[in-house]
Amino acid sequence: MKKIKLIILASIFLLAFNTYAHDKLVFQCNTSHGKTMKIERDNDTLIYSYGTPNKTDITLNTKLYNLDIPGVFSSNVRLANKSGQYIYNSVSFINGEYSYNLTALSDVNVPSDKTFTGVDVYKKSTPVAKIQCVTDTIKDNFESLYN
Repeated sequence: MKKIKLIILASIFLLAFNTYAHDKLVFQCNTSHGKTMKIERDNDTLIYSYGTPNKTDITLNTKLYNLDIPGVFSSNVRLANKSGQYIYNSVSFINGEYSYNLTALSDVNVPSDKTFTGVDVYKKSTPVAKIQCVTDTIKDNFESLYN
């Protein structure tokens, strides 16, 4: 009986731990080049990573909240912005002269190939790369940032 209770307790612990691990994923997708880009949340920090399962090419952090105004998102985090028929979530990560702007954009009426979900890379303010997500690999959990 004691062994059964221990197994049940361990199962509950593992389920709770696994739920927490899943909740920290904010966004993830794959590219046509076999790379994965994702944003994870670690308390008040958002972590962007890009690479393969065996090798991460880049990892960058940004604060979720404005440090001066508690409860207000930082200027790098733009959620549920509406522009015409489009709605988008966007997070910017800065690395020296480079900025990585990950955007999940959708047409509120009809999804189409004209919408872009992926990352735009800029050196200073000049675009240097645009990497699009493969549509059916997108895991969008930006709404979790409101919790």
